Amino acid sequence: ELQRADTVTQHRQVSRAIQLALARLGDEQSRQVFFKELGDPRVKVVLKALKDFEYIRDPRTVDRLMPLLGDTRDALNVGPSHEPYVIRVCDITVNVLDVVLQHPFPFQAGERRRYLDDELRVAREVLQARRR
Repeated sequence: ELQRADTVTQHRQVSRAIQLALARLGDEQSRQVFFKELGDPRVKVVLKALKDFEYIRDPRTVDRLMPLLGDTRDALNVGPSHEPYVIRVCDITVNVLDVVLQHPFPFQAGERRRYLDDELRVAREVLQARRR
């Protein structure tokens, strides 16, 4: 029974990896699966979707991240074990944008940064400017 459960889990992981590869290659149907997860109410799902978005790495789709720049829910503890330091969904979104857009910000981005309100505003402005 456990072996079968493990096989099912492996199949799901392989299937997801294939879907992710297809999304990176531009398959629209596969992309929609991952883009939909960006709007999930569960932070854990959104974090996975952001990681996948960074892997897909298509600058033409960054508008989909605009709502997440306003998402201030705590998302990930990046501090040492003796001193928690939590970054938010919006902070991780800025990091993903920094990678996908190849460092478009006038400030230094970093995986452990909790961005200031002014920096989040600049990130929104960068996305808005891309729409024009």
